[in-house]
Amino acid sequence: MIYHYFGGKEALYVEVPEHVLARLREAELAVTLDVHTVDPSAGILQLYDFTEGHFAAHPELLCLLSWENLNRARALKKSKVIQALSSPVLDKLRTLIRRGEAAGTLRQGIDPLHLYVTLVSLAYFHRSNAYALSRTFGTDMLAPSWQTDRTAQTHELVRAFLAGERVLELT
Repeated sequence: MIYHYFGGKEALYVEVPEHVLARLREAELAVTLDVHTVDPSAGILQLYDFTEGHFAAHPELLCLLSWENLNRARALKKSKVIQALSSPVLDKLRTLIRRGEAAGTLRQGIDPLHLYVTLVSLAYFHRSNAYALSRTFGTDMLAPSWQTDRTAQTHELVRAFLAGERVLELT
């Protein structure tokens, strides 16, 4: 049946990340966020909170992303839709950043892609490595109280980054 519906196992495997990442993008875009009226910092934190919550609700996504990275994005390289899926999220961030810069509430020079990667990494790392980190440090990093503290600290870090002066010039 795999050959009938997908043409082979490789094509099926390309379909899996496409499907999972398309559902993530649909959910991101469905986040109630008016990028033209919401406070830019609050909007960016709302996008972070969505990502954090999505990873918590879909741990299989963490496994899939880790597997793709271990395999040097083998399936993602063959996909014809993955890159197009990321554009709307970056557009939301770009709009929020521009509004915040113009209003003077966000520091100048924030790159939307760098910010997105930072937000995802802040939502991803402690979950994708929770078992090893929990064992190493003797703390259950998936415990609700630890997660609540982690989110509060992350909000503080992101707010400071968004408002702070630029200290690194990227070329």
